[in-house]
Amino acid sequence: MADSLTRFECALAAFDQPMRALTFDRLTSPTPCDDWDVSALVSHVVGLLDDVPELMDGRASAAALDAEPRALHADPCTAWQRASGRARNALRQRGTPGPTLARQNGDQHVEAYLDQLSFSLLVHSWDLARAVGHDDVLPRGLVTWAQRWLPPQVQTYRAVGLIGPPAAEPATTDPQPWLLAAAGRESSWTPRSAPLRRRTP
Repeated sequence: MADSLTRFECALAAFDQPMRALTFDRLTSPTPCDDWDVSALVSHVVGLLDDVPELMDGRASAAALDAEPRALHADPCTAWQRASGRARNALRQRGTPGPTLARQNGDQHVEAYLDQLSFSLLVHSWDLARAVGHDDVLPRGLVTWAQRWLPPQVQTYRAVGLIGPPAAEPATTDPQPWLLAAAGRESSWTPRSAPLRRRTP
């Protein structure tokens, strides 16, 4: 599990960077995620992390990676710090209850669960960085890993709505735009280029 845990902690750090640049006046700004503003995006990520301690304790969780935000937190920054800290500590201190985790939709291997979270955190860190005007360069090591990890999952991810249709192929050899395109993101996206259609309740 060591490699998956290391990737997960790197992905947490990647999302933490634009979180540190988040100000309250940006909470209603649109994001590259259809129908989610910044507050909804952060609440979605917080909800995913809130389940980690329960899963590490062997308790089943109903969370899905495409889950709608459970609540729009009044203070998303504090909610993020609390959830990320609890998730990190649960993995470092408690370990895992076994090679698999009991989830609502069936058992899942620990490493597979962490890798799914890492991918979601990585892509959402770009979403958030773009939305708040922060540096959007993703960690190269994680991008390289995600390029290898995503292809076997991509059809399933698209079928269940975790990622959108692929964007136009970028005219570059830089791996980050290619990864974003595979995840349904346009590297040129800005808040002004794709206004939010509705606020997620």
